[in-house]
Amino acid sequence: MDNASNCDTTASELPKYIPSFRGALSRSRKASHLRANIKADCPRQSFISFFFKPITRKKTPKVAPSKRKRAHRHVNAQNVALETSTDPAPIPVFNQFEDEDSERQTDTVDQELSADQDEQGVMDEGKAAHDEAAVNSVKGQAIAAARAMGLSLNPSQEKIALELFPKVAGLARRVHDSPTLQEKFEKLVDAQVDHSGQQRSLTRRVPTRWNSDLACLAAHIAFETPVKQLTSDSSNNLKQYALTDAQWTLAKQLGEVLEIFQDITLLFSKAEVPLVHEVIPMLEAMEHDLTKIRNSHELPAVIRIAAIAALLIISKYYALTDDNEVYRIAIVMCPDKKLDWFNENEDWRPEDRVEVDRAVRARWSETYLQRSSSSQNSAASSSTEKPPEKVSTTFQY
Repeated sequence: MDNASNCDTTASELPKYIPSFRGALSRSRKASHLRANIKADCPRQSFISFFFKPITRKKTPKVAPSKRKRAHRHVNAQNVALETSTDPAPIPVFNQFEDEDSERQTDTVDQELSADQDEQGVMDEGKAAHDEAAVNSVKGQAIAAARAMGLSLNPSQEKIALELFPKVAGLARRVHDSPTLQEKFEKLVDAQVDHSGQQRSLTRRVPTRWNSDLACLAAHIAFETPVKQLTSDSSNNLKQYALTDAQWTLAKQLGEVLEIFQDITLLFSKAEVPLVHEVIPMLEAMEHDLTKIRNSHELPAVIRIAAIAALLIISKYYALTDDNEVYRIAIVMCPDKKLDWFNENEDWRPEDRVEVDRAVRARWSETYLQRSSSSQNSAASSSTEKPPEKVSTTFQY
């Protein structure tokens, strides 16, 4: 089931109509909410939100049609031009910059990113508002938790981080949409002596595709020299997409961290893999990796705080697995894990291991032991019955 409140109601009410359904104990949650997808409250989205400037779209006011009768008038070409000519609403800038030129450049980058999201049809306005509120809530909690650890971001560091992905994704979109820029970029790539592989273009970020953030960033880093050459050429008018030295350093550090989410996504994208027994090990593996990032003094504060945000989400979903015993039973029934996985896992306390053993035995006794006894009795009774007479297969005329 999904994690919506109406599914909570379904889980609690369904046993009244289907006695074999055991409520929360039989409820499994969608594994897709535990992997890196477009869900706003997943670990990846909470993590990556520290490197995107939030974009506000101006809502088009809905005007009710007038009931008054209007006299027909002659419409000429000038009137049509005046009525149909509307300028796009400017997208607000969230951070104030030192000069107007920087502000105009940031506006352009944000508009490109907004257009890219609109083109992909990532979500409707209601869902976008919900997702943004969820992410902002987690960000606030993460910043508060980081402050308690002595971690904080100054305005300069925040500005560097928030502009990173709008620039990277915006440049990929501009080059993709312009045959002229694409041709120039390919020539710059071909001129690279150390270039290997067949890829000759930047990878676009697609909001509805898992791991497209990492793919977009990885291509940008791989083509660092052509990207710098392209954005530094004033004739291309791409100065607003040029990364600073600090942003290039941050991009390379961030790319290595995003691989954590890529590995999990690839695992859960395989249709032939049974997923239930992998949920808890996956959450623990991701928790361990992100904890190392949070505690690493070699990484910038923004990445460490983003890791805290992702850990908050993982903790939320890990706690939800306690409601359903199927996750633990599936591990015990897995041939290469069994109870040894819990006994050898330092994250599980002795009383937790005892509870897993009790849950497995209780579920077997309650659900399967009676069936097994009935099957054996049925087999024994059928063996004492007189065997049926053989029917002749010889045709009689």
